[in-house]
Amino acid sequence: MLRNTDIYNDSHQRDITNNYHEIEDIAERRDYLLSVIAGTDEIHEAAIKYNCLNPPASADEAAMRIQVLDHRYENKGGQWIDRYMHAFMMLLTMNRASGISLFNKKRKAQCAGYLSEFGLVDNAAAKEEDYLSLQLEEWVDFAASYIKVCINDKTYGSAFGGMIHMQDKDAAMKVISDIDTALYEIPLDYELIEEAKPLYKIFKETYCRLLESGTSLWQEYMNGKDH
Repeated sequence: MLRNTDIYNDSHQRDITNNYHEIEDIAERRDYLLSVIAGTDEIHEAAIKYNCLNPPASADEAAMRIQVLDHRYENKGGQWIDRYMHAFMMLLTMNRASGISLFNKKRKAQCAGYLSEFGLVDNAAAKEEDYLSLQLEEWVDFAASYIKVCINDKTYGSAFGGMIHMQDKDAAMKVISDIDTALYEIPLDYELIEEAKPLYKIFKETYCRLLESGTSLWQEYMNGKDH
């Protein structure tokens, strides 16, 4: 399990999108990192093309970033599949723990499997501090991307019904509900809350940092849960 999640609290605080994650096309993002590893003049050209304000400092760092990227994304027939998104959505739609222990045991294994897609369970590479730092950045990128899409997507609030469009605050509160369900309530039900905590913390911090009223909205939601 990953240990340190203080990505926003260190002396080298990073902007959420101040690095190679600016490259939206995953194939191009990977090619850019490969150009850094190659150590040719293409590095400078790629940095200009993609407006990377904080490029990898070395070939070793770029190689480790590719390792993180390859853990998150899978290329299937030319289409890049985001394993993080798959895992998050599966957690979000999981059944809560029931009174039948046989079902709970199976579902706990499923929950652990989804958490492992984030690198939260049994990830040997995460024991390395350098890898850990890059893993945290990847989580921040995913959290920021997910939150931005949900807040800006007018159909987000009616993803299953396709009828009701929510107001901005409603959408923002629903994002918190989804984060809380997928990364706190479900793992808690299956005694995996300690494994999920690092990513839950990243989502919370990213949400509060991205939205002007994010902190107050988060507190309002949590206060509502207590009643």
